[in-house]
Amino acid sequence: MWLKLIAFPLLAALLFVVTAQPPKNQPNIVIILADDLGQGDLGAFNPASKIQMPHVNRLAKEGMRFVDAHSGSAVCTPTRYGLLTGRYSFRSSMKRGVLQGYSPPLIDSGRTTIASLAQRAGYTTACIGKWHLGLDWKKKDPQQPLFVGEPMTPTHVNVEYAKPVAGVNRLGFDYSFVLPASLDMSPYCFVENGRVVNPQTRTIQGHDMSVRELFYRTGHISTDLNMTDFLPRFVREAVGFIDRNRNKPFLLYLPLSSPHTPWAIEEPFRGKSAIGPYGDFVQQTDHYVGQVMAALERNRLTDNTIVMFTSDNGSYWTEADIRESDHLSNNRLRGMKADIFEGGHRVPFVVRWPGHVQPNSRQTATVCLTDILATLADITRQPIPAGTAEDSYSLLPLLTPQKSSAFTRPFTIHHSGDGKFAIRQGDWKYVSSLGSGGFTTPKNVVPQPGGPTGQLYNLRNDPKEQTNLFGQKPGLVADLAKKLAVFEEIGR
Repeated sequence: MWLKLIAFPLLAALLFVVTAQPPKNQPNIVIILADDLGQGDLGAFNPASKIQMPHVNRLAKEGMRFVDAHSGSAVCTPTRYGLLTGRYSFRSSMKRGVLQGYSPPLIDSGRTTIASLAQRAGYTTACIGKWHLGLDWKKKDPQQPLFVGEPMTPTHVNVEYAKPVAGVNRLGFDYSFVLPASLDMSPYCFVENGRVVNPQTRTIQGHDMSVRELFYRTGHISTDLNMTDFLPRFVREAVGFIDRNRNKPFLLYLPLSSPHTPWAIEEPFRGKSAIGPYGDFVQQTDHYVGQVMAALERNRLTDNTIVMFTSDNGSYWTEADIRESDHLSNNRLRGMKADIFEGGHRVPFVVRWPGHVQPNSRQTATVCLTDILATLADITRQPIPAGTAEDSYSLLPLLTPQKSSAFTRPFTIHHSGDGKFAIRQGDWKYVSSLGSGGFTTPKNVVPQPGGPTGQLYNLRNDPKEQTNLFGQKPGLVADLAKKLAVFEEIGR
């Protein structure tokens, strides 16, 4: 009798262990997120591109390119929040702008992320690259504020770099090796699994934004680092992670620090593009993407690995840049990074999955980077907990042509750097205010008496958003405005 009582729970435990194992041939997952790369920089999206990107263009040729893909926001922190959590950042405490290097964590530790979801499916997970979602820095003097002055340019920092700094691994990443924020924001250091790799720092004097190649803010940098060290080191760590985990399923989230300013160009790439320093840095970025692809090939993992390549928002590429270079970084779209216009948030998005995704295929459905979480849940056969990933819709049907009709995304919300909103439904895009809400002037426009208070564009007929139909379609404007308000409030 006692033997039966002992044996039954043991058998049940064994069955649970067996059923909890990931199915055989679970695909590895590599997500590469460029920083401020325009859709028009890739020849796969813009045949007239003046930048050579053979490795990323090869990914597109061997996979599927999404020509109507959008970042969750037109600036970086909220897009990263959305990619990792499957929800728009305006549902968090961040309604506009971006975090800084000393900001506290934006993602609640208990929230489902692509990493925690993959962990439940038996994956080993890593985040290597630019984090920019806040860290839990420890103070030298607990009685004093963390910093004095402006968040972007503090005049005094009360941080103990030698103490543990949480914020990445508790979100489901088994391994992390990150830059705290952007490459133009202090502190400039590597944080590995919650420890600053070199806590000894020096003060580095920043450069004015007028020279974007050199632009970064005054602040602390580890004594053994220069700006050109970050990108190659991230890729070296990523390749090492792939090599170490080649015999088990893994998820690698690789948010690169490039081609965001400063354009930290290594000497072998300097002067190699047709459009100057920006093009040089993009081509350097492509080189390092090629190293990640080579690591997959060397370990014979290519056929069983999903590679997603995208950008966190559009390029910071002005009209003056276009005139000078004759290069359309944002692919003939209106606006640029931070704008509510398409150039701010329509991004390159490529998915390669041999044996599943048709090579050299083109997908026109409107999708968002918040959809990555639901897609990975489908692929790894993991349920999404209730009350999470409100803005995520699985792209798996789109990756299989015969099932593409099963994909439904009723609306897509766009968010400018300054907190302006737009909603996209089919061919129509409604913007709830005037102006760009970002870097393109005018940023804000005061409505005139009797004039439009918002913007309405038919993107099929007018992809460059030149003709505002707000005053001609009052019924459609009212309908989209109502849907935007409801969707902002309740999510899915």
